[in-house]
Amino acid sequence: MAILKIINQDVDGGGDLSVTINTLQELKIFFTAHHFSLFRGVINPDNLDEYIPLAQSIRDGCNYTYIHRTTKRRWYKIEDSLSHEFLEPYIQHLQRLTGYNLNGTTYGINLMPYIGTHAYKHTHLLTALDIINHKLYYTIYLQSEKWNGILPHERAPIYAKETMQDFVGETPLVPEFLEVATTRSGVLYKRNPKYGKKRYAQPARTNQAIVAALIDYWHVYYATPKQKEIIAYDKQYAEQMGLRPSMELAYVNSIRTPDGYISWDDFANMN
Repeated sequence: MAILKIINQDVDGGGDLSVTINTLQELKIFFTAHHFSLFRGVINPDNLDEYIPLAQSIRDGCNYTYIHRTTKRRWYKIEDSLSHEFLEPYIQHLQRLTGYNLNGTTYGINLMPYIGTHAYKHTHLLTALDIINHKLYYTIYLQSEKWNGILPHERAPIYAKETMQDFVGETPLVPEFLEVATTRSGVLYKRNPKYGKKRYAQPARTNQAIVAALIDYWHVYYATPKQKEIIAYDKQYAEQMGLRPSMELAYVNSIRTPDGYISWDDFANMN
């Protein structure tokens, strides 16, 4: 993973962002214009005269460091956690599929291998996300500025938390108009007073990376031999048919076995 640091720090902790690229994959991620606008104009992947020498240098074991300097919107490194409520929908989903409840156990799961390139966005860079004993802990780099009377260093952790809540939860949709009544002439609407107001993400099972990580953790430490056998069969069948395994489909109520489909309840009770 690329090495990120805040340098030339101000008193409030904000500063310039230093990004050190160590692999060709990181080079592709950071310098592809459509992926991360921060680096547009630094290296153009379509310009072979620029890109090939840099790629060859990294292939030979060197690295490349880019510093994003800014005076208005300084970079901040935020380390914090989300409340258990944002993890609960995922734990409930795992219990529905497998019968196992992680609540009450001690465990730790590194989610970054599951997130992949989704950790790097044009608005922020996520460098660590772990589940530790029912909470989500994160490290994120983002820019902040004075907003609505809130100073940049005060706004940064708020913005970081909102970003992560949206990443693992769901922001509810608010319609612009509400149906009032139905008449012979048609439907009457009125403007929704909540439309246009700031909405905050709510706990919801929307991040497939977290689902996959929890299932893998359960599979390694708690699945019975019979459950592992069925999972292997279901996965092999899905690959042969060009489908997705049953556990990756949130809307299905059963899983494939050599003898047909069985419900998640029956699967959970297998010894």
